[in-house]
Amino acid sequence: MVIGLLVVVGCTAVFGLVVGGALYAGSLGRLARRHRHRPPQPVGRPLERVVADLHRIRAEVLAPVPGASKVRRDATLAAYDDVLAEACRALGVPDHLTAVPPGTEREAERLHTEWLLEQAGVPVTSPR
Repeated sequence: MVIGLLVVVGCTAVFGLVVGGALYAGSLGRLARRHRHRPPQPVGRPLERVVADLHRIRAEVLAPVPGASKVRRDATLAAYDDVLAEACRALGVPDHLTAVPPGTEREAERLHTEWLLEQAGVPVTSPR
């Protein structure tokens, strides 16, 4: 008697789930889409803007405005280093430039960073 009652209740529950699932399939799909994991949003500026700034500031570093003070030239070079570091972060390229103090070693590391970015597909020395 008890087993028969359990069979009837079990069959009714399964039938209810099947019919309910069919009736509310649209609602269940919307609920599943709402709670689906979204891809991560990019962090930082778009790479195109970073590369445009890289070209603009590099041109000013290579050919400073006539009569520019040493402070302005140093600030332009610091801005160029910052944009190089930002491009490295955006592409996952190792950035050792920011850890090197100003001087000959930093100049060499700047050239190395430019080369690494070129290898990663960013046209640093000449726009493509």
